[in-house]
Amino acid sequence: MNHDELRAHAAAVALYLFWYNFGRVHQTLRPAPAMDASVADHVWGAEEIVALLAWRAWAGDRSIAALAGSSNASKQLGNQDEAKQD
Repeated sequence: MNHDELRAHAAAVALYLFWYNFGRVHQTLRPAPAMDASVADHVWGAEEIVALLAWRAWAGDRSIAALAGSSNASKQLGNQDEAKQD
């Protein structure tokens, strides 16, 4: 397995795990595991997951603070932009 195949496989596994925890209603648990852990307030649809992936690809590394839900995410993003300019 070459490097590109390994990266594609890792991305597929990550996407599956995201869907499993945020988008799938489990028969035994009823809500999605992310809802049960109070990480999400609703079951994510495929449209939301695809939109997140598109936004993540567009935003690059700057999206990490926003995804974490930090109250000072914009400040952290600004600090990253300043560091890149130096």
